[in-house]
Amino acid sequence: MGRKFFQSAVSIAAFFALWTFMRDGCSGRTEDVASIHAENAQHARERAEAMPNDFVVPDRFPELLAALERLTGSAPVPFVGERDWGAPVPSAGFAFQTRSDTLAEALADTLTRLVLPKGFHTFAYASGAGIGPSYVVAMPTPDWYASIELVETTGNPSPSAKEIVSWFRKLEREQPFTITDIGRDHVGGRFLAALKDPRELARRFNDFCPDIVRQGTGSVKNLEIELRESQYLYCWWD
Repeated sequence: MGRKFFQSAVSIAAFFALWTFMRDGCSGRTEDVASIHAENAQHARERAEAMPNDFVVPDRFPELLAALERLTGSAPVPFVGERDWGAPVPSAGFAFQTRSDTLAEALADTLTRLVLPKGFHTFAYASGAGIGPSYVVAMPTPDWYASIELVETTGNPSPSAKEIVSWFRKLEREQPFTITDIGRDHVGGRFLAALKDPRELARRFNDFCPDIVRQGTGSVKNLEIELRESQYLYCWWD
């Protein structure tokens, strides 16, 4: 009986160790705060360099389109939601091709916060699930959730676009943010205030989109540091 009890105890301990490993997304990578600091500083430089100091916030949607044409050096094209099996879905938005995804993300990150009070939003978008050209998309509405459904972001097949919208709506009520990066398999943005509980938030993100830990930060602890230091939010499903 003693041996059976010992074997059962070992099995239970092994189960909880495995559960903790899976829950925390641990991959043996140690926390590297210095690299996180460096990456955050690089993002800040990219944002600062994307927008001229004399930029005037547009009051009307046509003015926003004209500003993006100057900032990107490309003409606007009507934006459509791509579909693997079905016709593209038209929208009232316009897309501007950029020379890199870095520029698209930097422009959208700054512009959205400037034009949201005017009733517009912008987001970075990569055609072909990140394989094709990079764009900044301007939409004549502040509703980025409609853009997530237009793009039909999905975890292929789960979570669906509607489930992603529902999850982020709930999060926004607790911790306000802007969405500035939308793709077929990812959503990104920025929190607008200091995080109330970075550790719990990191665990929630790991539960909802574990690829950000498995293929990104390497551990939930690293994700916690990244969220707290940068105030960026990001989910992708590979």
